[in-house]
Amino acid sequence: MSNHFTQEEIDAAEKTRAIIIEGDLNYLKGIYMAGEVNMWNEMRKSCEPLEARIRELEAGLEALVALKRWKDRYGKDEHYEKHQPAAWDAAKQLLNPTT
Repeated sequence: MSNHFTQEEIDAAEKTRAIIIEGDLNYLKGIYMAGEVNMWNEMRKSCEPLEARIRELEAGLEALVALKRWKDRYGKDEHYEKHQPAAWDAAKQLLNPTT
């Protein structure tokens, strides 16, 4: 019995091998992508408190800017004098929530 393979048998074996390797690679890519999606979901969840904090700070800053615009337009009138202390206290509390 001969240990030699025909070129046709070699080609068929290599084609089969290539199909198996491609299938294995696609399987591994699927596992990797699932892991990557899971990683991104976890990162997004971990950022939620930071995003909430950013929204709080933006709201506080917007309130200060609105009050500053009022002062620039109308001067230190009754409205400004009434709202300025609370706006500054809220801003200080946002920047240093432990006090």
